[in-house]
Amino acid sequence: MSVDNIIAKITADCDSECAKVKDAAENKAEDLKNRLLREAEEKARGISAQADLDIEEINRRQSLIAELENRKSELAARRQILDEVFALAEQKLNQLPTNKWEALIAACVMDACETGDEELCVPAADREKYLGGFLAKLNQRLAAGGKRGNLRLSKAAAGFSGGVLIVGESGDCDASFPALLKNVRVKHEKAAADILFQTEV
Repeated sequence: MSVDNIIAKITADCDSECAKVKDAAENKAEDLKNRLLREAEEKARGISAQADLDIEEINRRQSLIAELENRKSELAARRQILDEVFALAEQKLNQLPTNKWEALIAACVMDACETGDEELCVPAADREKYLGGFLAKLNQRLAAGGKRGNLRLSKAAAGFSGGVLIVGESGDCDASFPALLKNVRVKHEKAAADILFQTEV
């Protein structure tokens, strides 16, 4: 075989081998590209799905926050209405007709007096009622019930607008209208709310 033939054969073999290597490299590169594309698509789908879940969770939380804020505002409005109702009740107590006012005060005093020798602290506006005969009536009722009947008015005027503070030896009884209404509110606020709103506070 001549040198030219040998060179031609080597060249042909090299060309053939190079073509195989090139084809293999191209196939490998194509496989790698396809695998990377699939992985990228899967990651993109995963990111998109997670983003959808995150958006759904954000929307759920925002909806919950908005619902809580609405509930809070509604409760604050109801609380304000209840405050106004009890303020109106105190106003009505301060405007009671004399016979009803005397009946209420007498019930408080009779219930709170232990000895009949207590001191009554009353608002300045009510002092004349007591001095005009009401204090004497209270003392007569106490005496008729077996107690001393020696109630007296405090020199200092009470700091509340209506009711009475009964100052005794063993303790005081706050029967001021604000205190009476506070006790009523503690016991009956839910019932009042049910009547006003047909639901719980």
